[in-house]
Amino acid sequence: ATGATTLSKWDAGKTVFCDNSAAKTITLPPIAGVPAGRSITIVKDHASDANILTLAGDGSENIDGANTLTTLDAAWDVATLTSNGARWIVTSRDIA
Repeated sequence: ATGATTLSKWDAGKTVFCDNSAAKTITLPPIAGVPAGRSITIVKDHASDANILTLAGDGSENIDGANTLTTLDAAWDVATLTSNGARWIVTSRDIA
């Protein structure tokens, strides 16, 4: 992902590498299209710590009860989000 990006249900089960040379938002796919148990891993793969990578739910959908997850702010931060069929849950986070 090289700019503000909206992921699709086809990205579930994949690792998405984000060149975060500028602050950007990655919007997760609508939860209705992602079966329970499927995950998406997001990796901030740029060496600049100054640019925040924000993960957002689709529309009013939530990630752990909030519309956004903005803790990917250091180089090589990683978050794995898993569908429970109704919402996204952060199941793993490796924050530098």
